[in-house]
Amino acid sequence: MRGPFAVICKIWPANPDLLLAAIPLMRDGPSRDFGHDGDLRILVLDRATLKVLEHLQLDGLMSDDAMRISDVSFDTARYDVAPGRRAFGLRISRTGSPRANPFSETSLRLFDIGPKGLNMVLDGLIADSSGGEWDTNCAGEFSKSSVSLAIGGRVANGFRDLNATESYETSRSALQEGDCVEKLQDRGRTAHTLTFDVRRYRIPETLRSMDGESAG
Repeated sequence: MRGPFAVICKIWPANPDLLLAAIPLMRDGPSRDFGHDGDLRILVLDRATLKVLEHLQLDGLMSDDAMRISDVSFDTARYDVAPGRRAFGLRISRTGSPRANPFSETSLRLFDIGPKGLNMVLDGLIADSSGGEWDTNCAGEFSKSSVSLAIGGRVANGFRDLNATESYETSRSALQEGDCVEKLQDRGRTAHTLTFDVRRYRIPETLRSMDGESAG
């Protein structure tokens, strides 16, 4: 089983002649918070020759502390962000360790190969998150959410809008006659439109991941 700091590779289904690779560049020793300290290099290679065609380095993205990186994976869904161009995604999952305050989050980034090479066009959208606070026995409150993306019809600055639908729910648990009973408190959906603004898609504050652009 590979760890979250291993090199990962995936053939790009949109172009099987290309190979996607993510290479963690870790620095020696733990950080001051006893976590990890490192960058991430994204490569697009010729599958037959392994020649590097495109590359991009994301400084500090593999650094963590209390919220440890638990998984890194490529997302090759149909992200047709611009006419004639398909982006690929990268998901990074982080998990918190406090038992009384569990928390996890998966962020999504999108990468586009344009006239100027490989570029990150979406930086740190919350794809999934969950959290809560409880007494480690039963009583507590919990929440979870997930975001799905669809390609919109409008084009701004050469890129199509992204329609983000956030699905969320909250629940509460309590002891009732000796049994731990969890009840749904709220459930719903919120629609967001992400528009490309010169460099990247604008992400609403509520959908920005902890390791996204605003966290640097």
